[in-house]
This record gives sequence, C-alpha cells and structure tokens, in this order.
Amino acid sequence: MVRATLLAMVCLLGGGLSAQFGNENYLEATTQPAAGSVPAGTTQRHCLSFGLMRLDTNSDDFGGLVVRNNGTAQASDYSQIQLWFDANDSDTLETGGPDYVVGSATSGAFPRALTMSPQTHQGLSVYNYFVTVDVSATAVAGRTFIFEVTVADVSMLNYPVVLFATPPVGPTQTISASAGPNQIVVSTQPGGAQAGTAFTTQPVVQLRNSSGVLLSGDSTTQVTAAITSGTGTSGATLGGTVTVQASGGVVTFTNLSINLAGTAYTLTFTTTGFTSAVSATFNVTTTQVATQLAITTQPGGAQPGVAFTSQPVIEIRDATGAVVAGASNFVGVSLNGGSGGTLSGTLIVQAVNGVATFSNLSINNAGVGYSLTFSASGLTGATSSTFNVTGAGGASGGGGGGGGGCVVGQASGLPLLAITLAALACRRRRLGGA
Repeated sequence: MVRATLLAMVCLLGGGLSAQFGNENYLEATTQPAAGSVPAGTTQRHCLSFGLMRLDTNSDDFGGLVVRNNGTAQASDYSQIQLWFDANDSDTLETGGPDYVVGSATSGAFPRALTMSPQTHQGLSVYNYFVTVDVSATAVAGRTFIFEVTVADVSMLNYPVVLFATPPVGPTQTISASAGPNQIVVSTQPGGAQAGTAFTTQPVVQLRNSSGVLLSGDSTTQVTAAITSGTGTSGATLGGTVTVQASGGVVTFTNLSINLAGTAYTLTFTTTGFTSAVSATFNVTTTQVATQLAITTQPGGAQPGVAFTSQPVIEIRDATGAVVAGASNFVGVSLNGGSGGTLSGTLIVQAVNGVATFSNLSINNAGVGYSLTFSASGLTGATSSTFNVTGAGGASGGGGGGGGGCVVGQASGLPLLAITLAALACRRRRLGGA
C-alpha cells in the first residue's frame, strides 16, 4: 500500500536525511477509489485521495484546498464537494466516525476552493484525506468527474508545499442516469398534538434510495415539513423548526406545533431530488386547562384511629370533565361534620399525571355524617359523600375541635416542605397546641 511506503520514507528521512529537505510539506497521491459510474442523486461519492507529510519535527497548519476537475461535469451536475480526514488510515470513508469533514464547497464552476478551519499537522507524520462529491439528482448522464489537486492548490500557513512523487489525480467517475428517484419515508408519525403546543411525538423521516435503502452517508440534505394543503383547519400554520438537516440519512424534527385545533391533519415532507412523503392523519385538540377536582374513589371503611380501608382518589379535570394528564397540582384535604373528630395522615398530596391518591387518612373519633373536602389552588374543589366512623379503634391524638376540618391554602408551585409545615401547624391548632 502506498501509505505504508510513505510511512517508511518518513521514518528513514526522519532518521538523518530530513535536514536536506528543509521546512516543507509534501503532497503525494495515495490509494485511489475505483473508477466507475455514479448515478445522479448519489451523495458523498469518493473521487480522490491524497496525503500530506512532514519530514521534520516542525508542525504546520493545513489552511485550504482547491479541487480541479479534469472531467466534463459542470456546476449544475453537483451540489457539494467535501474534504474528509481519514482519521484511522483505513482507506475507507467512514461517515459515522472516526472520519470527519474538514472542508466543503457548494456547487459552482471549477476549480472549487474548499472552506475549512486550519488542521494542525505534527512533524514526522502522514495525514490522509478524501475528496467526495454529491451528485445532483438532475445531473447530466455521461459527464465526468476527474478530480485533481496540485501543489499550487494546497495552502499551508507556514511552510511551502512540494510534490513528493505522483500527483494526486482521481479516477474517472461517469455520471449515469439515476436508478430511480430517491425518496423520503416517514419512520415516526406525528402525534399528541394540542393547539399551540409542540407535538408529544415529533415526526422522523428517512432518506432512502429507489430500492428503499437508507442513505446513511447523507448528512447534508435538508427536509422541509408543511401542513398538507386541504387538510386540518383552514388558516392553520405549522410552527417550530420546519426545515431540518439530515444526519446519517435521518431527519428528526423536535418542536413542530400547529396553532389551530382540527381533525384529519397531515404533514408533507419535501426536498430537492427526492419524492415527497405524507404523514398519517392526526388531530389537533384544544389545549387542556385544569379547572376542577373530581372524586373517583370515595372514602370509606372508617374506624376510630385506623386508616380508612377505602382511601380517596382525586382527579384533576378540565371544563369538559377530561383528566388533565400533565397536571401535578398539590391537593389538600379537610374534615367536615361528624362528632368533633380529627383528621390525620398525609393531608396534602401532589397529583401524578392528573391523579392525587391519598393513602393513610384516618379519624380518631367515632361519629356519623363525616365528609371530606378536597381543594387545590385555582381549581373548583370537591366534597365527598358522607360516611360514618364506627366500631372499635384506638383513638389517636387528643379529641375534638368542633367538627370542622382545617384547609391548608396552597399556591401553585409552593414547595412541598412549606405545605407540610403549614399542615402540621394547622393540626397543632386543631389539637389545641401552640
């Protein structure tokens, strides 16, 4: 392999002969890709390889490159040229790593200067690069790419460049008709849409060739999402980042939303050179607003000083009576009626997914006609059915405070510790403490 020869020469020259060469960088051809046809629409086609060497211990920065085409391809035949660093010297372009792009240029007349950040080259080392081209979907069949880099085309910031031996000239790559249109495929459908709020399930699309194979080397194509004409509610707009660049052939949207509620929406995904894709239908609902509490499990099975066998469960609902799944309000409970008993247990519970579940409530005195009232800041409260406390049980705490319960007011977002301390203070007042 040419690279092995170059490394051997570096070692030889570094052993005593490098002084005669001076502070110079050396350009050399390395193993070239195979010649052949390249279908229109192909991305990151490997067209040229070359190496840069330092034969002394100094370092230098590779600051720029100009790519020439000795073939017949025109600016309209490609969309991008990229310069890749062959990080593991494998002679194979590995787009998923460890290889990485260090420079690029979009379509234009040849020669093409690549925009790049300076790459530092340490002394006594060989650095190998690939040049790839993205062929336009509308490229003219029969035209060719024959890439070349000369000494004059390489920019090093400190030291000159000289040709070591063979000039880097790539093989002939002949443009052929596309094997069929590349396509966009929706792999994750949009869902969980509420008006003005980012979808809970964001769409993901894939870029594939005509055979359905993922174009894993495509990290440049940009896909745009739009509401499909004639679907959903007239006048609705799609918000968020609607144009997203592919990564490894996959385009992941992150914050799309639609401002108007409606039914049977679809999204259309488009980009140049690919057939478009349309999502499955989905609905956009009105954003839920919590307005009220509702008791789904009534308290029951109460004996003095013993936790109810049926503990209350409370839902946070919107004006239509639907559970607000994202609600996490704190819900407090207080005692009403009865025979002067005291309500014990965890009196304030935070809702999870719109549901507050109490677990250890009890009343110390037997009696009839008790009920519990549940409250939360800003919401309409709820009162349970009446129930009795009967049978034997160990009275806990000192007795009565005259029938009424103690409600702890709770502002939205109040820390749980503060709420608990308030509840304890309330109970001390009920028990006659300070």
